[in-house]
Amino acid sequence: VILTGLDKNLDRAKYHLEEKDVAVAAQLTIEDLNKKRYQVNPVFLIHDFSIFTQPSEVSELGLMLEFNKIDPQSGKVQISSAEKKSNKKEFIIMKAIIFPWINILWIGCLLMIIGSILAIRQRLSNNRIPSTRS
Repeated sequence: VILTGLDKNLDRAKYHLEEKDVAVAAQLTIEDLNKKRYQVNPVFLIHDFSIFTQPSEVSELGLMLEFNKIDPQSGKVQISSAEKKSNKKEFIIMKAIIFPWINILWIGCLLMIIGSILAIRQRLSNNRIPSTRS
């Protein structure tokens, strides 16, 4: 975020300002990682001896910038920024791995199930035969 200047020549009718009111806009340039530039102008108002701010928003970046304070003695300005929480998109990364011998693994699992069923059946049939001891 680069502060390129302060603009005192604002549309007074737009902000419903009288002659004694003060309005200053901060001219900000925002550059993202892809070197794309955005221009925003948050406004600082003094109306009837009360301080008001009008933040500017960059919806593509999910940023909101607000011009909070002017210190005339030191010549410093305070600008705050906020980021939307909903701007961060949640996603799941899945990686598919091809296992070339997976069919042999499944055939082995099926053989184990069939063998277990045959063993249970054999054991049940051996237990049903009544012992003929005299």
